[in-house]
Formats: sequence, C-alpha cells, structure tokens
Amino acid sequence: MITPLHAATLRRWAANGRLTIVRTGGTGHRRYSAAEVRALAPATMTATPPEPRIIGYARVSGHDQKASGDLDSQVGRLRAAGASEVITDVASGLSETRAGLTRLMRRAA
Repeated sequence: MITPLHAATLRRWAANGRLTIVRTGGTGHRRYSAAEVRALAPATMTATPPEPRIIGYARVSGHDQKASGDLDSQVGRLRAAGASEVITDVASGLSETRAGLTRLMRRAA
C-alpha cells in the first residue's frame, strides 16, 4: 500500500528526472509507474500504519464495589467498546495518587 503523495512531489520528481511520466492524458493528467513511485517513496510512506491501541480506564471507589462486580462491569463495557487493554484502579476519585491513572497518563504521552 502506498500512502498518497502530493501531486507537487510527483511533478518535482518528474522534473528532476527521478520519475518517468508513463503517459499524459488528453486533459493533462500525468500517469506514473507504481513501481517507480514505490522505489522513490520513503519507507515510512510504504509501510502499513500500525493498528491503533485503545486503552480503557476503569475505577471504583472501594473494595466493596469491586467485590460486587462494578469494576468487572466497567471492564466488560470498555472491552465491548473496543478497548484492547484496560487499566483498573480501586481508589477514591478525589485521590491524585491513583497508580492506574498515572500508568495510563504515562502511556498516553
């Protein structure tokens, strides 16, 4: 798969002799060899982009909510929504020292 290149880039490569115009249509549209474009395109442009990571975060305030299944319910909803990984915490919402939230923030940076 080739990431689309800007038309100006292709015109510049053709003007510099790096790319051969295969044919020009009656409307002036240029056509180039896909093999030549692949050879000139940077490796980052021809590579398949990585799959996006979706990380969810679930939190309950206390161990009684965890025991009652509230945390598992949140995790299930996040997974159903497409999260490939879920980070959990059992901590007060007012606490600023939640280990899971800190880990999530580091991963997002």
